[in-house]
Amino acid sequence: MSSFLDKIKNKINEASPDLLARTSELMEKGKKVAVEMADKAAPVIKQASAKASAYAQEKSPIIKAQAIKALEEAKVQRAVLQEKARNDKVAHAEYVRTMYLMTLTPRSLAFIDEKFNHYGRSLNFMCITGEVLASDKRSEVRMSASHSLSSTGGGFLWQGTGSVSMNVSSHSFVNATTNTAHEFWIRLPDGVEKPIYLFDSNIPMRKGQVVSLIFCNADDSPNGMLVALVNHNAKAMWKVLGPAEINQRYKLYTKEPGLFNGREVRETTARLLNELDIRLSQLGEWASRFEAPSSEADSALLGH
Repeated sequence: MSSFLDKIKNKINEASPDLLARTSELMEKGKKVAVEMADKAAPVIKQASAKASAYAQEKSPIIKAQAIKALEEAKVQRAVLQEKARNDKVAHAEYVRTMYLMTLTPRSLAFIDEKFNHYGRSLNFMCITGEVLASDKRSEVRMSASHSLSSTGGGFLWQGTGSVSMNVSSHSFVNATTNTAHEFWIRLPDGVEKPIYLFDSNIPMRKGQVVSLIFCNADDSPNGMLVALVNHNAKAMWKVLGPAEINQRYKLYTKEPGLFNGREVRETTARLLNELDIRLSQLGEWASRFEAPSSEADSALLGH
């Protein structure tokens, strides 16, 4: 572009040096006017941006309240259908078919509040976001020992005489396993620092990165478990616990296939694990949309 303008200037200079001088003067004035307009527009743009941000913060609680209302309505409808399913085969089939249907999407602020339902069991989710203060991995060796004692013997007796023999053997077994322990500290938006412990984890992270930790717990259990981690700086998500582990921990569905119900049990288990895997991915997608909150109010907006 500059070479093109230089060519024009050269042609103007060849035709009329005075015209070139006037053209250069006009171009300089144009640059000054553009700078002045940009300076005047900057406060207006900043004010408009602030208004847009304030409007978004004002609207977010309303949108979240609407989403919570939708979740409550879906909960009532599910309870009604569950009651009908007790004595109605058609209602039961519909109850099973719609068991995992979602009311919200990962684009909703309140997505984290939607439970995972499996028949009469439910899982709740929560998320905290913070800055990594320190991260340390170390190997731990765990020893286990066992001991076995066995004996064998035999003999014969004939007309008052005979012999008996006895052999006793003792065996000890020692087993060693090496596990990787991962300890890291995060600072929450309110300044509170929390330690997090992971075992057999290969999740990479370093000081200064922002992470979101997703936990779950069952309705009848106060204890929560870390199931997924999102690293906002790395733009990556890891499933800390897989669907099978979550199912075993909370005993959502642990029936063993038998002679007559084998196919049904296997299909139900496969469907449950698949839906759990989908939900974990969706939770990671939901958390990935946010950066580290800068204040407690922002943290509330994220649904944490």
